[in-house]
Amino acid sequence: MSVQSLDGEHATGLTDLLSIGFGTTVAMWAVGYVGHMPLADAPPLVFVSLMLVCLAAGGWIVGKKTPRGLPGGLGLGLIVALLNLLILGSVRSMLAEPNSGQMVPQAWLWLSGYFVICLALATGGAAAGTVLRSKSDRSVRAGATARRDAPPRPLAGEESGVREPDWLLVFAWTACLATLLLISVGGLVTGFRAGMAVPDWPNTYGSNMFLYPLAKMTGGVFYEHAHRLLGSLVGLTTLVLAILLSFDGRSIPALILVWTVGLCVGLQGVMGGFRVTDATPAIRDTLAVAHGFFAHVILAGMVGVAMLLRYSSRSAVKDITAERDEYSSNARSPGETDAFLATLLVLAILGQTLLGTLVRQMDIGLIVHLSVAMLVAVLAILVGVRLWGLYPHIAVVARGGVALLGVVALQIILGGISLACRTPPAAASPSAEQLQTQAEILQPAAHALLTTAHQTTAAVLLGIAALLAFSAWRFAVMQGSLTPTETPRARTETATL
Repeated sequence: MSVQSLDGEHATGLTDLLSIGFGTTVAMWAVGYVGHMPLADAPPLVFVSLMLVCLAAGGWIVGKKTPRGLPGGLGLGLIVALLNLLILGSVRSMLAEPNSGQMVPQAWLWLSGYFVICLALATGGAAAGTVLRSKSDRSVRAGATARRDAPPRPLAGEESGVREPDWLLVFAWTACLATLLLISVGGLVTGFRAGMAVPDWPNTYGSNMFLYPLAKMTGGVFYEHAHRLLGSLVGLTTLVLAILLSFDGRSIPALILVWTVGLCVGLQGVMGGFRVTDATPAIRDTLAVAHGFFAHVILAGMVGVAMLLRYSSRSAVKDITAERDEYSSNARSPGETDAFLATLLVLAILGQTLLGTLVRQMDIGLIVHLSVAMLVAVLAILVGVRLWGLYPHIAVVARGGVALLGVVALQIILGGISLACRTPPAAASPSAEQLQTQAEILQPAAHALLTTAHQTTAAVLLGIAALLAFSAWRFAVMQGSLTPTETPRARTETATL
């Protein structure tokens, strides 16, 4: 499918709309989650308005960053409206009665108005973005015309000074952010000890999970049920990314990895369900640990998919070579030692995450967890300083090293605070009956938020380490594939002869 904009450019395929659509939906869900959570208890008018602002902003991005114009806004509105059907049925039972499953009489009226609002907001945002894009294009043309020696403006599809985003890569990073959000939301379930607030699965108190009334999502039920809904969105995001990659075909390793991650996401959901329904305490606790730890493995895999996509495009290879060449003839790039250290850091963080999960879920191994934490921190500082200091000319590596150092410092601080705010083991979690009748039985909000912040920061640290590991291995492989006459130093020496 090809869409022509007002300035004559063409947009092919749906990857850009799907990327922006899923990203907009994730942002809307994040705002809705924070606004509706019992801790915030924001007025519905406030957080619903912010969700609609996210939708209009998504339309603006379509208009500003793609040549689709108003039709692109309509497409985005349709995609977001369809994705939000996953939660629309929970709002006052708009679509169906939660127990009988029958459509309510006003369902079609609700649906029609809902789709009209989504299409209108997204199209309005796209109109504003298109206006700005047109003004920018006219400014570029006017500047080029004013200079006699200015080169002719490239035709649509040719390489120009402003490169269009790699929308498949944007989609991959959206999946990473959605997974990170899911880890944070799951951390709050653990932090509040609300894992048993919904005693059945895949239903919620006998109702279809997607039709459970929002009015009943209070206390611990909100944290557990919202976690399940967001998990469904992450699963759908991963599936669509895998399908897009299957048709794109640019990177076989990324394709294999994304389908593997997709299967892991499905397994993760099953583990979470059995963790609730299994009556054996030992099995339930083991599944709680596995479920909490495996989410971080999935995040690392998602980052791997994004990095494999980043380095599979021709422009990425040109950027790598240009960054390395323009710095100096003696500029180096990461080699096998850097790749090994970064990979070791990923494995160390995963091991430390498993120990932390054991502490949080079963209250065992605290001393081992603290001891290993010091070793992981030293290794992270070593990797961060090395990559930042040795390769300042390679942006992704140098900035990643700086980010690694900053996140390690934050994690150490949060770790110290979390020692004073530990939650009881999973075996001490209150039952569904207690969580329904006694709102005060939830763990203190400060404890839940601080320990979850510590867990989320560990996930961010893992994501940065995975990014650096994939980058380092890519540079190491490129180094090995270059012949002696193709290296920057060899080309410089040849030029001076």
